[in-house]
Amino acid sequence: MVLEQRLAVTRSPDVDLEERVRLIVELWGEGEALDEEKIVMVAGNLYGVGPEEVREAIFENLRKGLIRGRFYVLDGSPSRE
Repeated sequence: MVLEQRLAVTRSPDVDLEERVRLIVELWGEGEALDEEKIVMVAGNLYGVGPEEVREAIFENLRKGLIRGRFYVLDGSPSRE
């Protein structure tokens, strides 16, 4: 008789994505700047969410003042803070 084991996830766990994104920025960034692509990559890999969901979580954190951000236009010059 042969028994097999399989890892099965029946549903995705409930995740407070805003809080998780804030923690990624705070802890993984260690006070240094992170670009959106890195945040999207890390959150996507950890929580299986898409780029749009991560962007919205970033914007919500910015609106609430939980993280700070600086934006750049395509030519690379910094915008006003």
